[in-house]
Amino acid sequence: MKLAILLSVIAVCGVWLAWNVWNLVRIPIGLRRGEYRCAAWWTRVFSVTLCMDVSIWLWGASRGGLDTAETCMFVHDQRYDGAFWKSHAEEFQSFFPLHDKCNDSYDLVPVWVNPSIVVLTVLVVISLFMICDFSVSKHLRRRKTGA
Repeated sequence: MKLAILLSVIAVCGVWLAWNVWNLVRIPIGLRRGEYRCAAWWTRVFSVTLCMDVSIWLWGASRGGLDTAETCMFVHDQRYDGAFWKSHAEEFQSFFPLHDKCNDSYDLVPVWVNPSIVVLTVLVVISLFMICDFSVSKHLRRRKTGA
């Protein structure tokens, strides 16, 4: 049962990723054609930015690997300070901002990850607002004309 659920999740994520790759092609074409004036274009933007946002967050959250000490010492050639990590463990395990420090001067999470998450989240919210705006205005126009 667990394997079936895992395979289903992987399949859904694969289809979503393929759809977003297609949307990366369609968004600039729609922009040139003026399709940004309809909800479908903003749905594409919403899906792509949400996928990128989740992907970057997962990538940033997994930078420490399963063992932060080993990742620091053997992958990044950095001194691991266990006392520093334990005193800041709550900060390093928070949902946002992402940090996983080896010591007081070296962070395993690259500096571009947190600003990217903020910018993409703002774009997700803007595109969701635009989808709602176009949908509501279309509904009100139909109601006004009696169609």
